[in-house]
Amino acid sequence: MKELHLDEGLSALDAQVRRERTLREARTVAQPKHPALGEFTWDGAQDDGGARRTYDLSGDEGGRMCDVWVSAPVAEKDEGGRHFATAVDTFDRPGGGN
Repeated sequence: MKELHLDEGLSALDAQVRRERTLREARTVAQPKHPALGEFTWDGAQDDGGARRTYDLSGDEGGRMCDVWVSAPVAEKDEGGRHFATAVDTFDRPGGGN
């Protein structure tokens, strides 16, 4: 997420250049054709083991939106990472490629 601040001291030309650059960045980020890899820790809930490490890969595969994720307790994050790598390596992509 990018926070933008209004700078009323910019010239009209500088404001236009900044606006166009910001829109280019937003369009690029919004393109699901480029895979996005996320890795994050979240608090979890007490009944599911507490804090968890989550690995997530999402993107466009042959016109289909795909998402692969694995979540493991923080104490087992290395094992979760190995399971994630295995899942991504064996993911059946359209057209028969892996």
